[in-house]
Amino acid sequence: MPLRQWKEVQKMLRQRLIIIITLIAGLSLAQGMAIYIHGSPSMTLSNDWFDYVNQFPSPEAGFSIEIPTNTVFTIRTEGTYVMLPSGGVLEEGYAIYGTVGGIIKNDLSPATQINIGPQLIVGQVTAKGRYRSTNYGEEEDYSIDFDGSGMGVGLGIVAGLRFSLTEHLRIGASLSANYFGVANEKVPIVGFNYDEPDEGQTAGTYRYNGEYTALSLRLILGYEF
Repeated sequence: MPLRQWKEVQKMLRQRLIIIITLIAGLSLAQGMAIYIHGSPSMTLSNDWFDYVNQFPSPEAGFSIEIPTNTVFTIRTEGTYVMLPSGGVLEEGYAIYGTVGGIIKNDLSPATQINIGPQLIVGQVTAKGRYRSTNYGEEEDYSIDFDGSGMGVGLGIVAGLRFSLTEHLRIGASLSANYFGVANEKVPIVGFNYDEPDEGQTAGTYRYNGEYTALSLRLILGYEF
């Protein structure tokens, strides 16, 4: 690696380390802060590229951090990874997204709590596969390979029940509904003409605009400080 690039990498790592240390220091001062992990079968639906994502469930896993405030809302951030099962035109794919929002907590009993709240989402979907494109008006029949990603923003909502196992340990279940757009102006694709197999492949780009929608029933485990 050239010396100039190495110095730029070092600078980037130092900046990120400072941000992480500052974030951890701030979180450690937040009384009642909680960290949760979650796993879930997810019902994933999307259009265009992913019109044939109909193999269920889509395994998902992630984590969330909750920070109490002086209002009725608790700040909540989340990071989640979803593996899209192969099927139809899709060979392989995944979705990854982060959220930030607020939740309202209500104690049903000393050991039981209900919570609900909206979330703002930034997400990305990456997919690889092949579909058949037929244009009868021009009498063309192509096999199209796609391998790319798109990203966008959207909204979601989480709601669930939690139970106190110990003073700090929590367990429970939640329902999560998420939606975000998926767009990319230049998705690389490769086409093969069925009628002219000796013609060879044709590379190009595709302007993609779609969406990602998922409903997840999650099991959660967390620690409240």
